[in-house]
Amino acid sequence: MWLDRCNTQKSKLVNEKLKQEKVTAELNALKSQIDPHFLFNSFNVLSGLIDEDSGRAQKFLGRLSKIYRYILEKREESLTSLKEELLFADEFMFLQKARFEDSVIMKVDVDDEHLENKIPSLSLQLLLENAMKHNGFESSRPLRIDIKSCNGFISVQNNKQFRNKLVEGNGMGLENIKKRYDLYETTGFLINETKDSFEVQLPLL
Repeated sequence: MWLDRCNTQKSKLVNEKLKQEKVTAELNALKSQIDPHFLFNSFNVLSGLIDEDSGRAQKFLGRLSKIYRYILEKREESLTSLKEELLFADEFMFLQKARFEDSVIMKVDVDDEHLENKIPSLSLQLLLENAMKHNGFESSRPLRIDIKSCNGFISVQNNKQFRNKLVEGNGMGLENIKKRYDLYETTGFLINETKDSFEVQLPLL
């Protein structure tokens, strides 16, 4: 009981800090929109499925609705359970695989004991989008994304592959995640990049 009260008080203090910091505006901007290309491409896939297979089209639409519902529900939350984030990531990748099929492969290896731990809301979606945005992929050379738990962290790692038309980012998303960890006085957010791979480590809260 006492520990719950302490956690609640700390959460209130962090929320007050969020209101006062510039990170609030950035967080709301990040949550209030999905990459417009993702939306455009999703509707293109849906349009094709309606003509080809109405059953698959209905299933696709159901998953797309879940994604938007989740974003609306998490708009005001800075942290979300790892379990919820992984379920959301699965919905997100279902839509991507409907478009890219075996060109994108996601594997998850997370210990059940960590599922109730918290990470910044929508952080997995951001990292998945980044991996697909900055790398080339096709069935003969798929993009491989591995999500795993290790030593109190969630690691999201992908192979790096040349893309003809590079997409420039402003780094706001990754910086926003880091700022949220800073507000919770949590260290350990790391970005590890090599010639062949890109990894982000998210501390579990």
